Amino acid sequence: MMPRFLILFVLLVSSAVTACTPQPAVLPTGTPAEVGVATDTPAQHSIPTETLPPMAGLEDEQFDQSLAQAVESLDFTLLRSLMKDRFLIASWQASLMEYASDEALQHLQQGVFAAGAKPDDQFGSDVPALLGGKDPLGEWGPVANPVRALHVTGLGARADEEAVLVVGRDAQSGELFWLGILLPRAGSFLTRLPDPAAVAVTDVQYVQAVKELYLRIGPGEPYVVIGFMQTGEVAQVTGISLDENWWRIACTSDPSGICWIPINRSEPVAGP
Repeated sequence: MMPRFLILFVLLVSSAVTACTPQPAVLPTGTPAEVGVATDTPAQHSIPTETLPPMAGLEDEQFDQSLAQAVESLDFTLLRSLMKDRFLIASWQASLMEYASDEALQHLQQGVFAAGAKPDDQFGSDVPALLGGKDPLGEWGPVANPVRALHVTGLGARADEEAVLVVGRDAQSGELFWLGILLPRAGSFLTRLPDPAAVAVTDVQYVQAVKELYLRIGPGEPYVVIGFMQTGEVAQVTGISLDENWWRIACTSDPSGICWIPINRSEPVAGP
Protein backbone atom coordinates (compact mmCIF):
# COMPACT_ATOMS: atom_id res chain seq x y z
CA MET A 1 0.00 0.00 0.00
CA MET A 2 1.41 3.41 -1.11
CA PRO A 3 2.18 5.79 1.75
CA ARG A 4 -0.18 8.78 2.01
CA PHE A 5 2.59 11.37 1.48
CA LEU A 6 3.61 9.61 -1.78
CA ILE A 7 0.03 9.72 -3.11
CA LEU A 8 -0.10 13.43 -2.37
CA PHE A 9 3.20 13.97 -4.17
CA VAL A 10 1.96 12.14 -7.31
CA LEU A 11 -1.22 14.24 -7.42
CA LEU A 12 0.76 17.48 -7.19
CA VAL A 13 3.10 16.43 -10.03
CA SER A 14 0.13 15.39 -12.21
CA SER A 15 -1.57 18.77 -11.70
CA ALA A 16 1.60 20.62 -12.65
CA VAL A 17 2.03 18.61 -15.86
CA THR A 18 -1.60 19.21 -16.84
CA ALA A 19 -1.22 22.95 -16.30
CA CYS A 20 1.84 23.06 -18.58
CA THR A 21 0.18 21.05 -21.38
CA PRO A 22 -1.45 23.27 -24.12
CA GLN A 23 -5.21 22.90 -24.10
CA PRO A 24 -7.41 23.20 -27.21
CA ALA A 25 -9.04 26.63 -27.49
CA VAL A 26 -12.80 26.82 -27.17
CA LEU A 27 -13.92 29.39 -29.74
CA PRO A 28 -17.25 31.20 -29.75
CA THR A 29 -19.67 30.12 -32.41
CA GLY A 30 -20.17 32.18 -35.56
CA THR A 31 -18.07 33.24 -38.54
CA PRO A 32 -14.57 34.75 -38.14
CA ALA A 33 -15.93 38.16 -39.11
CA GLU A 34 -18.59 37.94 -36.42
CA VAL A 35 -16.31 36.97 -33.55
CA GLY A 36 -13.19 38.89 -34.52
CA VAL A 37 -10.90 35.85 -35.14
CA ALA A 38 -7.89 36.68 -37.32
CA THR A 39 -8.01 35.29 -40.86
CA ASP A 40 -5.62 35.34 -43.83
CA THR A 41 -7.58 38.26 -45.28
CA PRO A 42 -7.44 41.40 -43.14
CA ALA A 43 -10.91 42.33 -41.96
CA GLN A 44 -12.15 45.69 -43.30
CA HIS A 45 -13.26 48.23 -40.78
CA SER A 46 -17.01 48.67 -41.10
CA ILE A 47 -19.16 51.62 -40.14
CA PRO A 48 -22.31 50.76 -38.20
CA THR A 49 -25.25 50.70 -40.59
CA GLU A 50 -27.23 53.22 -38.60
CA THR A 51 -24.53 55.88 -39.19
CA LEU A 52 -24.68 55.58 -43.00
CA PRO A 53 -27.06 57.64 -45.11
CA PRO A 54 -29.62 55.44 -46.93
CA MET A 55 -28.41 53.93 -50.23
CA ALA A 56 -24.94 55.42 -49.79
CA GLY A 57 -21.75 54.70 -51.72
CA LEU A 58 -21.78 51.69 -54.01
CA GLU A 59 -25.55 51.41 -53.87
CA ASP A 60 -25.84 54.78 -55.62
CA GLU A 61 -23.49 53.57 -58.33
CA GLN A 62 -25.44 50.33 -58.70
CA PHE A 63 -28.68 52.26 -59.20
CA ASP A 64 -27.06 54.49 -61.84
CA GLN A 65 -25.74 51.44 -63.66
CA SER A 66 -29.15 49.76 -63.57
CA LEU A 67 -30.82 52.87 -64.96
CA ALA A 68 -28.15 53.24 -67.65
CA GLN A 69 -28.48 49.60 -68.65
CA ALA A 70 -32.26 49.82 -68.85
CA VAL A 71 -32.09 52.97 -71.02
CA GLU A 72 -29.38 51.68 -73.35
CA SER A 73 -31.23 48.39 -73.90
CA LEU A 74 -34.64 50.13 -74.01
CA ASP A 75 -35.82 47.67 -71.39
CA PHE A 76 -39.15 49.25 -70.48
CA THR A 77 -39.96 46.62 -67.86
CA LEU A 78 -36.77 47.42 -65.98
CA LEU A 79 -37.31 51.15 -66.44
CA ARG A 80 -40.78 50.86 -64.95
CA SER A 81 -39.40 48.97 -61.95
CA LEU A 82 -37.04 51.90 -61.25
CA MET A 83 -39.94 54.38 -61.18
CA LYS A 84 -42.56 55.10 -58.56
CA ASP A 85 -46.24 55.51 -59.39
CA ARG A 86 -45.76 59.07 -60.69
CA PHE A 87 -43.14 60.38 -63.12
CA LEU A 88 -42.11 63.89 -64.22
CA ILE A 89 -41.39 64.98 -67.79
CA ALA A 90 -39.86 68.44 -68.10
CA SER A 91 -39.20 70.48 -71.22
CA TRP A 92 -36.15 72.65 -70.56
CA GLN A 93 -37.24 76.11 -69.38
CA ALA A 94 -40.72 75.50 -70.79
CA SER A 95 -42.93 73.05 -68.89
CA LEU A 96 -43.11 70.40 -66.18
CA MET A 97 -45.75 67.68 -66.35
CA GLU A 98 -46.52 64.86 -63.94
CA TYR A 99 -47.86 61.58 -65.32
CA ALA A 100 -48.77 58.14 -64.08
CA SER A 101 -45.57 56.20 -64.73
CA ASP A 102 -47.17 53.82 -67.23
CA GLU A 103 -48.49 56.79 -69.21
CA ALA A 104 -45.12 58.52 -69.02
CA LEU A 105 -43.40 55.47 -70.51
CA GLN A 106 -45.86 55.51 -73.40
CA HIS A 107 -44.96 59.16 -74.10
CA LEU A 108 -41.25 58.32 -74.00
CA GLN A 109 -41.74 55.33 -76.33
CA GLN A 110 -43.36 57.66 -78.86
CA GLY A 111 -40.63 60.27 -78.50
CA VAL A 112 -37.06 59.96 -77.25
CA PHE A 113 -37.28 56.15 -76.89
CA ALA A 114 -38.93 55.57 -80.26
CA ALA A 115 -37.79 52.88 -82.68
CA GLY A 116 -34.43 53.95 -84.10
CA ALA A 117 -33.13 55.36 -80.83
CA LYS A 118 -29.65 54.21 -79.79
CA PRO A 119 -29.28 55.53 -76.23
CA ASP A 120 -25.75 56.10 -74.98
CA ASP A 121 -25.17 57.16 -71.39
CA GLN A 122 -22.61 59.95 -70.96
CA PHE A 123 -21.47 59.56 -67.35
CA GLY A 124 -18.63 62.04 -67.86
CA SER A 125 -20.84 64.92 -69.03
CA ASP A 126 -20.81 68.20 -67.15
CA VAL A 127 -24.58 68.53 -67.04
CA PRO A 128 -24.72 72.09 -65.61
CA ALA A 129 -22.37 73.23 -68.39
CA LEU A 130 -24.58 71.43 -70.90
CA LEU A 131 -27.50 73.48 -69.62
CA GLY A 132 -25.65 76.78 -69.84
CA GLY A 133 -24.72 76.85 -66.16
CA LYS A 134 -28.23 76.02 -64.90
CA ASP A 135 -28.79 73.51 -62.10
CA PRO A 136 -30.37 70.33 -63.58
CA LEU A 137 -31.84 69.53 -60.14
CA GLY A 138 -33.65 72.83 -59.83
CA GLU A 139 -36.49 72.17 -62.27
CA TRP A 140 -38.63 69.70 -60.34
CA GLY A 141 -40.86 71.65 -57.98
CA PRO A 142 -40.92 71.86 -54.18
CA VAL A 143 -42.10 68.29 -53.52
CA ALA A 144 -39.47 66.38 -55.50
CA ASN A 145 -36.17 65.36 -53.94
CA PRO A 146 -33.72 65.12 -56.88
CA VAL A 147 -30.17 64.04 -56.06
CA ARG A 148 -28.40 63.36 -59.35
CA ALA A 149 -28.60 63.99 -63.12
CA LEU A 150 -27.35 61.70 -65.90
CA HIS A 151 -26.84 62.79 -69.52
CA VAL A 152 -28.02 60.50 -72.36
CA THR A 153 -27.50 60.92 -76.10
CA GLY A 154 -28.58 58.92 -79.17
CA LEU A 155 -32.30 59.40 -78.50
CA GLY A 156 -35.20 59.89 -80.90
CA ALA A 157 -36.10 58.04 -84.07
CA ARG A 158 -32.93 59.33 -85.75
CA ALA A 159 -30.72 58.84 -82.68
CA ASP A 160 -29.77 62.53 -82.77
CA GLU A 161 -31.51 63.80 -79.63
CA GLU A 162 -30.47 63.94 -75.98
CA ALA A 163 -31.97 64.20 -72.50
CA VAL A 164 -31.07 64.36 -68.83
CA LEU A 165 -32.31 61.59 -66.52
CA VAL A 166 -32.96 62.73 -62.97
CA VAL A 167 -32.63 60.40 -59.98
CA GLY A 168 -34.56 61.12 -56.78
CA ARG A 169 -34.39 59.83 -53.23
CA ASP A 170 -37.48 58.98 -51.23
CA ALA A 171 -37.57 61.26 -48.20
CA GLN A 172 -38.95 58.54 -45.91
CA SER A 173 -37.34 55.28 -47.04
CA GLY A 174 -34.15 56.77 -48.48
CA GLU A 175 -34.51 54.59 -51.59
CA LEU A 176 -33.37 55.88 -54.95
CA PHE A 177 -35.80 55.99 -57.88
CA TRP A 178 -36.04 57.40 -61.39
CA LEU A 179 -37.79 60.68 -60.74
CA GLY A 180 -38.03 62.26 -64.19
CA ILE A 181 -36.51 63.21 -67.51
CA LEU A 182 -35.48 66.64 -68.76
CA LEU A 183 -35.89 67.17 -72.50
CA PRO A 184 -34.45 70.04 -74.51
CA ARG A 185 -36.92 72.29 -76.28
CA ALA A 186 -35.17 71.14 -79.45
CA GLY A 187 -33.44 67.83 -80.03
CA SER A 188 -30.26 69.14 -78.44
CA PHE A 189 -29.68 71.42 -75.46
CA LEU A 190 -27.17 73.36 -77.55
CA THR A 191 -29.27 73.66 -80.71
CA ARG A 192 -30.31 77.20 -81.60
CA LEU A 193 -33.63 77.12 -83.38
CA PRO A 194 -36.35 79.65 -84.17
CA ASP A 195 -38.21 80.85 -81.13
CA PRO A 196 -41.61 79.09 -81.02
CA ALA A 197 -43.07 82.35 -79.74
CA ALA A 198 -42.18 84.05 -83.05
CA VAL A 199 -45.34 83.54 -85.06
CA ALA A 200 -47.14 85.34 -87.88
CA VAL A 201 -50.86 85.82 -88.33
CA THR A 202 -52.67 83.72 -90.95
CA ASP A 203 -56.18 83.66 -92.37
CA VAL A 204 -56.24 79.84 -92.23
CA GLN A 205 -58.36 78.65 -89.33
CA TYR A 206 -58.27 74.87 -89.68
CA VAL A 207 -55.98 72.34 -91.33
CA GLN A 208 -56.31 68.63 -92.00
CA ALA A 209 -53.43 66.14 -91.95
CA VAL A 210 -52.99 64.59 -95.39
CA LYS A 211 -50.45 62.13 -93.92
CA GLU A 212 -49.70 60.90 -90.44
CA LEU A 213 -47.43 63.48 -88.87
CA TYR A 214 -45.64 64.42 -85.67
CA LEU A 215 -46.69 67.17 -83.29
CA ARG A 216 -43.65 69.16 -82.15
CA ILE A 217 -43.04 71.84 -79.54
CA GLY A 218 -41.52 74.20 -82.10
CA PRO A 219 -41.46 74.99 -85.83
CA GLY A 220 -38.73 72.61 -86.98
CA GLU A 221 -37.85 68.93 -87.15
CA PRO A 222 -35.15 69.16 -84.44
CA TYR A 223 -37.83 70.10 -81.92
CA VAL A 224 -39.05 67.36 -79.57
CA VAL A 225 -41.98 65.22 -80.73
CA ILE A 226 -44.85 65.35 -78.25
CA GLY A 227 -47.63 63.59 -80.15
CA PHE A 228 -49.13 62.54 -83.47
CA MET A 229 -51.88 63.50 -85.89
CA GLN A 230 -53.55 60.77 -87.86
CA THR A 231 -54.36 61.14 -91.56
CA GLY A 232 -57.62 63.09 -91.90
CA GLU A 233 -57.49 64.59 -88.41
CA VAL A 234 -58.39 68.29 -88.22
CA ALA A 235 -56.74 70.91 -85.98
CA GLN A 236 -57.38 74.58 -85.25
CA VAL A 237 -54.65 76.91 -86.52
CA THR A 238 -53.42 79.71 -84.25
CA GLY A 239 -50.55 81.01 -86.37
CA ILE A 240 -47.85 80.30 -88.92
CA SER A 241 -44.05 80.25 -88.57
CA LEU A 242 -42.08 83.21 -89.93
CA ASP A 243 -40.65 81.03 -92.71
CA GLU A 244 -44.19 79.85 -93.55
CA ASN A 245 -43.23 76.16 -93.29
CA TRP A 246 -45.08 75.29 -90.09
CA TRP A 247 -48.59 75.72 -88.70
CA ARG A 248 -49.03 76.51 -85.04
CA ILE A 249 -52.09 74.62 -83.83
CA ALA A 250 -54.09 74.20 -80.65
CA CYS A 251 -53.40 70.83 -79.02
CA THR A 252 -53.54 68.98 -75.73
CA SER A 253 -50.17 67.23 -76.04
CA ASP A 254 -48.30 70.08 -74.35
CA PRO A 255 -49.32 72.07 -71.26
CA SER A 256 -48.90 75.27 -73.26
CA GLY A 257 -51.78 74.12 -75.49
CA ILE A 258 -49.57 74.77 -78.53
CA CYS A 259 -48.05 72.36 -81.06
CA TRP A 260 -46.50 72.75 -84.48
CA ILE A 261 -47.04 70.68 -87.65
CA PRO A 262 -45.41 70.91 -91.10
CA ILE A 263 -47.40 72.72 -93.77
CA ASN A 264 -46.33 70.24 -96.46
CA ARG A 265 -48.18 67.42 -94.67
CA SER A 266 -51.46 69.25 -94.15
CA GLU A 267 -53.95 71.35 -96.04
CA PRO A 268 -56.44 74.08 -95.11
CA VAL A 269 -60.05 73.00 -94.60
CA ALA A 270 -63.29 74.77 -93.76
CA GLY A 271 -63.40 73.33 -90.25
CA PRO A 272 -64.89 70.40 -88.36
